[in-house]
Amino acid sequence: MRHDQAFPSVTPPPVAEQPSSSADEMAAETSPKGMPYAHLLTALVTLLCIDNLLLLRFLGTRWDIMAAAGLAASAAIAAFHRLGLRHRERIPASRLLVCLCAAVIVLMLGGEGRLFYANLDWFIRDAVLDDMIRWPWPFAYAGHGAPLLLRAPLGMYLLPAIAGKIGGQGAADAALLGQNSLVLAIILALGSLMFATPRARRIALVVVLLFSGLDTVGEFLVNPDRLLPLSAHINDWAGIQYTAQLTQAFWVPQHAMCGWLGAVLFMLWRDERIGLAVFLGVVPLMLLWSPLGVMGTLPFAALAGIESLLRRRVMLVDIGLPLLALAVAIIPALYLQTDAGRVGIHLEALPPALYILFEMLEAVPFLAAVWFGSRVFRFGTATYALVVACILGFPFVVVGASVDFVMRVSIPALAILSVMVADLLAGRASNGPRAFLIVVLTIGALNPARELYRAIRFTPVPTASCDLWTEWDRVFPDFGKQTYFAPVAALPGALHPSPKAFAAPPFAAPTSSRSCGLDRWRRVRF
Repeated sequence: MRHDQAFPSVTPPPVAEQPSSSADEMAAETSPKGMPYAHLLTALVTLLCIDNLLLLRFLGTRWDIMAAAGLAASAAIAAFHRLGLRHRERIPASRLLVCLCAAVIVLMLGGEGRLFYANLDWFIRDAVLDDMIRWPWPFAYAGHGAPLLLRAPLGMYLLPAIAGKIGGQGAADAALLGQNSLVLAIILALGSLMFATPRARRIALVVVLLFSGLDTVGEFLVNPDRLLPLSAHINDWAGIQYTAQLTQAFWVPQHAMCGWLGAVLFMLWRDERIGLAVFLGVVPLMLLWSPLGVMGTLPFAALAGIESLLRRRVMLVDIGLPLLALAVAIIPALYLQTDAGRVGIHLEALPPALYILFEMLEAVPFLAAVWFGSRVFRFGTATYALVVACILGFPFVVVGASVDFVMRVSIPALAILSVMVADLLAGRASNGPRAFLIVVLTIGALNPARELYRAIRFTPVPTASCDLWTEWDRVFPDFGKQTYFAPVAALPGALHPSPKAFAAPPFAAPTSSRSCGLDRWRRVRF
């Protein structure tokens, strides 16, 4: 294998460990009818670059800065595409269709498109999107005597907001579902490359979607009265939580997809299907979708960089492409940091007994199964050690007034762990660990099953909402607004809009006479 390749050739596993695949499957991998997976990555990078550029328009950024960012984005997309031409492995069209169908079903059940019930967080999400549609860009909120900027990870909202400005709320909802379905489908398709046979991929899809800790056992031990009704949300039985992966998709799809993408890119790098430049280059572009997802990806990016340095595999492109991507994402990064000091980050001591119980139920069964069931760790010993370190260490970090940090930053580590577990069930594990994992996964699946039950049990929630300010006071009155609002004056100098930028659109009022949606929440369908 040549070390100077941006996409090193894939080294197959030893014959004794290589899963068998049919002649038809092998032909499908090289069929010209399939889609080169590098093209899927290029499409995803293009979408991320567009989001980063649209934020500049949302902020009323000067045209010269927007032009420079556009040139950097064009160069980054061209570089990703050029690197992708060096790798020609294809994903069959049939598999892409399965991934797309799975993505659409998951996101529709989570409330997108409003054909099924949407969880409480969607009231805030709807208000963000609705304000971005109603008000000309840029706009500010007249709160607390000073104009306040909407400061949040807006990557998921920007293209749907454009669609909403053109075609109304229905078009925005459709665009949101379509955009997120395509992103999730690409992530699933890229993840399928880790499994060589159709059987292994089917097992992996089920395991990854239903992967969850033993929250039912935790709730039974701590507060058994909350086990009923079945529509109750029990992820938070310990006050901290490692959220089930289907729950992440239903409640916070932007954080989920960002964390999953980071995990998949790391695993593709580990399997030598993409180069270090591609992995590290995508990471800055994901910031606008989820800073917490990027934080969870950074330890694995650091591991990839350190190992590449130690093996003397770092090339100029591995430094240049991430820097080019950072040039595209630098203004969004500064935007997300605006007045971020008010959010705050600190370490918090946890009661030892509660922490031990939490880890024993949420992570230890899977970590132990991988430890005892693997002759050789999938993705290497260092990856397993880093997953363990992340899962054991994240609960002590708190950002803001809630436990969002541990819930969202853990997404990449838990996703990698779920793939390790799926890999064991697909053929690496002996009968003992396999039976143990099936029992643990079945008990854990009771938690995402509650999400599915709630999606079907309750009627869809209409998307009409108050403005964000009013909706926040109605839905989360006990939480401060500093995670979504920042003073316009706190923007960095290069980003601070001129007074004329806010002259045309009126300030979004902090109150609204429009009908809010909270009174339509949790209406029983049957």
